[in-house]
Amino acid sequence: MTERARKVLVLLASAALVACMTGCYHVEDKSADAGGAFGFEAEGPGKAGDVWLELESESPAARTFTLKVLASGLKQVYGAAGRLVFDTKVCALRSAAPGDALEGGKAQVIAKGGPNAEGGVFGISRSGDFETSVDLGSGAVVGTLTFEIVGSGTTDIAFVPERSHAVTHTLESVAVAHWLGGTLNAP
Repeated sequence: MTERARKVLVLLASAALVACMTGCYHVEDKSADAGGAFGFEAEGPGKAGDVWLELESESPAARTFTLKVLASGLKQVYGAAGRLVFDTKVCALRSAAPGDALEGGKAQVIAKGGPNAEGGVFGISRSGDFETSVDLGSGAVVGTLTFEIVGSGTTDIAFVPERSHAVTHTLESVAVAHWLGGTLNAP
């Protein structure tokens, strides 16, 4: 195993360990009104150097919604990991899926996401090509995050900047100007 491959595996294992150590759990509270409409207002739109969330889709009947993780003008990105804080009595992060921004060459793109005690964590990364990072153009979709509405209320869904990172294939930090979230209203 090459040193780079070992570093990537250590990074992914560390992200999984952090997710579990910060209180991974599954919320089963289905007491919320199953038919109410809800909305998400993005803090963005982002500018060059930013990472931000934007509503991709919503399913009021299923009480779920999906947010896109977008980035603009970031250079030499191999992956991104983020910690989100929000009221876990209102919504829960259920999963993450890769977008097309990190595709290319011989790489696959992998994604993981789930809840913790303060909100949720996610990681999205290239895999299989340990020597190449990609430049992200305007509004590049890094991935998506699917949430479930578990209660009523309003909550900010915000990145924790010191716990959210974009990295190169050599695991060096990529500078991000702003990590922008938004506000969920779940009646």
